[in-house]
Amino acid sequence: VPSRLCSFSGPSDLAGVALSFGCASADLLGYALALGWHTCPSVGPAMTAADAEPAMASKASGGRRKDPLVLLRECIAQKEKVHWDNDYLDFGENRVHRSQKCGYKLTQTDDFIDIGSVWYMFR
Repeated sequence: VPSRLCSFSGPSDLAGVALSFGCASADLLGYALALGWHTCPSVGPAMTAADAEPAMASKASGGRRKDPLVLLRECIAQKEKVHWDNDYLDFGENRVHRSQKCGYKLTQTDDFIDIGSVWYMFR
């Protein structure tokens, strides 16, 4: 089972990736979410609502923060709404900037996915 997804910047890129996998675009996120991804130390942390900027991580939290795609998966599983507000996605008590990278990509040479693109594809 692959532990990474592809990088894409818009609907046409996602459609191309889905075509290469032989599936519909909507199936691609379902497949990714079904993998049950965990935190990834190779990308920046997801933010709590109290954080002012996406690059600022609280040292008081003591542990790793969840990958933005994991936060999206949990909200979908719990049938919670994800809110878009001034370039930030609100996942319940977590707040993530749309440019925050997720920890998965198709190949080693591809860029990481930004959570804003994933959310835009499936909203």
